Amino acid sequence: MVVYVIAILLIISLDLKIKSLVSRKIKLNGYKTIMKNKVFITNVRNDGAALGLFQNNKKILLAITLASIITLIYMLCKKVMLKQGTLEKISIAFLLGGGLANLIERLKKGYVVDYVSIQKFPIFNLADVFVFLGAVVYFFVKIKEELL
Repeated sequence: MVVYVIAILLIISLDLKIKSLVSRKIKLNGYKTIMKNKVFITNVRNDGAALGLFQNNKKILLAITLASIITLIYMLCKKVMLKQGTLEKISIAFLLGGGLANLIERLKKGYVVDYVSIQKFPIFNLADVFVFLGAVVYFFVKIKEELL
């Protein structure tokens, strides 16, 4: 369990440090080019969830986030106690790390700083990457379980 808690704390810490650095170094709605016309570091406030969902429903977003985090904590504890599913535990730790990082910032500031802009993709942050990776790994673990 300690390994997963450390992973969660590292994800949270790294994401919040990057968000803080971006907020200090790049003006709001500004950007710095990383790869010419392809990748930018931006400073954008996201009042909702991914893809602009829940922009005007912060209470619903908070309730969904809290319910998801409580469920994920329960799932991780259960898997650890039963000594099952290493990949599943890693995916849950990624989901928790990313979800908690964004939740902490949303509770602290009322919004989340998104800072990675890749041409033709929505702007995102490191926490979003871990939520995405966690969801993808969890999805494939469950598909593998169903097929075997």
